Amino acid sequence: MLFKELHKGIDSLYVSYKGELKEIMLNELEHKWQLAQSADLGERAKGVLQVLEHRFCMERIGRKHYHFILKDNWMQIEVSKHIGFPTLYIQLRSEFLNVKGIEYAKAHVRNIAEQFIEGMPDETVSRVDIFVDFISDMDFGKIQDEDWITRNLVQKNISGGVCCGWDIGRRSELSMRLYDKTAEIKIEQDYFKEFWRKAGWVEGQKVWRAEFQLRREPLKQFSIHSVCDLIKFINDIWQHCTNKWLRLSVPNGTINRTRLKTNPWWVEIQNVRFGDGKFTGVCQKPRKDRMPEEKRIYPQMLGYLCSHLACNGQSDINPNTMPHLIRKLEEFFSKRHFEGQGSFNKMIKTKIAEKKRQYNIK
Repeated sequence: MLFKELHKGIDSLYVSYKGELKEIMLNELEHKWQLAQSADLGERAKGVLQVLEHRFCMERIGRKHYHFILKDNWMQIEVSKHIGFPTLYIQLRSEFLNVKGIEYAKAHVRNIAEQFIEGMPDETVSRVDIFVDFISDMDFGKIQDEDWITRNLVQKNISGGVCCGWDIGRRSELSMRLYDKTAEIKIEQDYFKEFWRKAGWVEGQKVWRAEFQLRREPLKQFSIHSVCDLIKFINDIWQHCTNKWLRLSVPNGTINRTRLKTNPWWVEIQNVRFGDGKFTGVCQKPRKDRMPEEKRIYPQMLGYLCSHLACNGQSDINPNTMPHLIRKLEEFFSKRHFEGQGSFNKMIKTKIAEKKRQYNIK
C-alpha cells in the first residue's frame, strides 16, 4: 500500500483577544472607516490602516458586533467596540501559516494584537484546521458509509461520477474533510506545490488531504486556550481525532463494529506527527462526574420498554405508551410500598437524588 506524506500543519487559525481597545487606535479606526465610505475613489483609497509592516485595507461593511474589518494576505482582523465580545477576532490565513510557520505566526499575531489593546491581551484559540497532504493508491470510491466508525454524519462527495472526498460531522464543532486537494487547489494556493515538490511530488500526481476542523467547544475540552497550548497539544488532538472520534475500518461481517480492524491506510493517518512529535499525555480534561455512558443506559431502556409493550399486547409505540408505563410502575410499587419509601412520587425523588449523589452531579 502506498502512502507518502507531502506536507502537514495548520491550514487556518482563528484567535480572539480580549482587553481594552486603545483610544488612539479607536480614533484611527473611525477615521479610516469614514474614508472607506467616501464616494470619492481618491479618498476611499486612503482607507488603509498601517500596523507595524502591514497595510490593512479597511472594509466598507463590518458584521454584527464587529464594526471594523481589516484585511491583507496574511490575516483578517475584526475589531469590536461592544462589551462582552472579544476586542479582536483574527483569522490567520493559510499561506501565512504554511510559509512562515506556526511559531513565527504565534509571535507575530500577538505583536499585532498589542498594537490595538492596552497591556497584555488575553488570547483564545477559537478555531483551528489541522491537515496532512499525501499521495496514496487507496481507492477511496470503494469506501462505504458504514466503514467509518463514528457517531457523526457521514457524507460521500461525488463529482462526475467519481468519488472526490468525504465529509464527516459537517457543520459540527468537530468535523473532518477528506478530499482531492489537487482538484480543489486554486492558482493563489500554488505555494502548496512547492512543499509537495520538496517531498517528492511530481506534477500530475493526485494529492489528497485529510483535515480536521475544531471549533471552540472541543478546543476547550482539550484545554486549548492559547496558541502555545495548541502547539503543545497538537499531537494529542490528532490522536484523539483519528483514534477515538473517527476511524476507518476493514469490514468483515462483525456485528460489533467497534471491534473491526483499522484500515491500513487509516493507520498511516493515525501515525502522522506534528512538530517534535511528542505526546503530552494530557488531552481531554478528566470528567468530575461519574455518569454512565449512553451506550449503557439506552439499550437497557429499549429492552425493558419492548418487554412492557409485548406483555401489554402492543406492537408499536403510540402517544399512550409512556403514560401507561408510568401508571403501571406506580400501581406496581404502590401496592408493595417499595422499601418503605412511601408514595410513588416520593420514592422517585429519593432515587433520583441518590443517583445524582452517586454520579457526582447536581
